[in-house]
Formats: sequence, structure tokens, C-alpha cells
Amino acid sequence: MSERDEYRSCVRLLLSREDIGVNVKDKTGTALLWARDRGHVGIVKLLLERDDIDWNSKDKSGVSTLIWACLCGHESIVKLLLEREGVDVNAKAIDGKTALTCAYRRDYESIVKLLLAREEVDVGATAINGETILTLACLRGDERFVKLLLEREEVDLNAKQEDGETALMWACYGGHESNVKLLLERKEVDINAKVMHGETVLIWACRRGREEVTEILLKREDIKVDVKYGDERPALMWACAGGYKEVVKISLARGSVVISAKDSRGKTAMDLANERGNVDIAKMLQEFIDSQNV
Repeated sequence: MSERDEYRSCVRLLLSREDIGVNVKDKTGTALLWARDRGHVGIVKLLLERDDIDWNSKDKSGVSTLIWACLCGHESIVKLLLEREGVDVNAKAIDGKTALTCAYRRDYESIVKLLLAREEVDVGATAINGETILTLACLRGDERFVKLLLEREEVDLNAKQEDGETALMWACYGGHESNVKLLLERKEVDINAKVMHGETVLIWACRRGREEVTEILLKREDIKVDVKYGDERPALMWACAGGYKEVVKISLARGSVVISAKDSRGKTAMDLANERGNVDIAKMLQEFIDSQNV
């Protein structure tokens, strides 16, 4: 008999006693918390078979047994817990993360499916830093999961993280055009939302040379193209400064940009292109100016 088998036998014997206190706590926690934190999965299962066990107990980090099981990928324990009435499927750790968020972060797809099958699971839950499972999915470029989340009414499409980032912003940041399209199909999505320092989704896309995303955004009539950020530069100037020729071309094709705008140093988009030796961009800008003067 292995050492672990001996432990299980001992626990089974103790649990047969009517006078055993299964939820007694020491400075660290209950028997359940001790067993799970030391990886004794078999003992955890034994304890969870008891109707009187406190399966919602948490450790000092606020991690419940369900969150722990999701972090470690113990699908059998997740199933066992979800069969129990009263299990808090939306319990949050100190950092605000839930069982669903943890399972998704660790790529335990089967556990994510188990949790999503429960109607009471809050897919719009927000962590301490403002992160939601939708913002995380958009950052990852997970189109299939984004589609799934968009079917749930409780998801806040404009939820902001601590610095103001939204799901749309993360999709634009990563250049995930399919998710950008999915989000923009929803009228309530704020296409002109700003992060704490003033960047918009369009500026994020232009600063990073996201050609397809920029084109998608500029097809929207309600997008504000001349919002300024940083050195008082609008999106076009950031594209020029970065040398993103195709992004500049796409921006100019919209025709509503103010090409004479100046940043905090008094520089125009043309000045920035010339400073950085971006001859093709400077040529494009000049052709646009000439066409406007005809």
C-alpha cells in the first residue's frame, strides 16, 4: 500500500466516526483546504462525499475548492462540486477571479464547458483589475469563445479594466479583426471609448500598424478620427510616426482626416513622415493635400 493510500484509509476511518468535526479550522484552514493544497486529490474526493462538508470554504487568498479545482484542472472534482446544492459557482478569490476565469486562463476547455452549462454562472464577473472573461477572450483572439459570450445577456460589452481598456480595445490591440467585427455588430459597443490616458481604439490600431482593424473601424461613420493622444497626435499622425504606410493609405481614403493638425511640438503628419525618412508616406500625404486643393 502506498503512502497516499494509507492517508486515504486513515481519513476514511476518521470520517466513519460520528463525532468527527469535518469543518474544524486551524490557523491554515479546514481538512478540505489542507488536503487540496497538498495535492491529495483522493482525500478531497472523500471529503466532498460528505453532506456536512463546507465546500465553499476559502483559504487566505480567497480561493474556494471550486476555484482550486479549476486552477489545477481537476475535472472530476469540479463535476463533484457542481452536483452539490449550495456550491457558490461565482465565488471570487481576493483578486476577483472566479472559477470560470481561472479555468479559461488555464485552457481547461472541458471544465469551462461544465461551468457554462450552469445558468447561474456569471460570465460578466469582474476581477479587481476590471478584467472580464470577454476582455480576456478578445485579448487572446479567441473568436469561438467571444461568439459564445456574446450570446449571454449579462455580458457588459463596454466593461472597462482599471486603465479603461474594453473588449473592443483588446481586440484592436491584438489585431484580431474577426473579433472586432463581432463586437461592432452590436450597437451598444462604444467605438470611441478611451483608456485612462486618452487613447481610443483607432489610435491603438494605428499606433500598432493594424491595417485590417483600421479599415474596419474607419468604415463606421460614428468613429471620431481626430481625437488626440500623447503629444496631441490624432490616429493618422501616429501611423505616420510609426511608418505604417498601408494604415496611412487606409486613413487617407476615408477623406475626413485633418491633415494639417499639429501635435504639441507644432509638427504635422508630413513633418513626422519626413523626420523619420518615410518617403512613401510623405508622398502619399502630399498627393492627398494636392487633391484637396483642386
